[in-house]
Amino acid sequence: MQTATTPAGQPTTTGNHAHHHRFHLPHAHLSSAFGGDWFGLKAEGFARFFGTPTFLIGQSFLVAVWIVTNAAGVASRQELASRQSAQVLELLEQNTALTKVTQELSQRIAGLTAQIHESTCRH
Repeated sequence: MQTATTPAGQPTTTGNHAHHHRFHLPHAHLSSAFGGDWFGLKAEGFARFFGTPTFLIGQSFLVAVWIVTNAAGVASRQELASRQSAQVLELLEQNTALTKVTQELSQRIAGLTAQIHESTCRH
């Protein structure tokens, strides 16, 4: 029995015990790895597309546009962040001022309460 290979690199046997796929092996590389049905053909077409130069160039272009868009938006985001930081600082200053006023009013209320208590309890 002799062994040979097909153009696709598949081993075949010749002689008395010939391989039963010997006529199909030279064309095995033409069949779909995903199957021959509708879904298999679409899946293979989809998978093959992702390796094409068209896809790779298109994807590279989209990534470049995304990078440029983000880079252009950095100045506006920094401006927004600085405005928001200024607003937060202003709110903190207002809160501090209100806390001081609240403490002063609480002290005045405590003093007035003590005066009222003294004047009502003496008589």
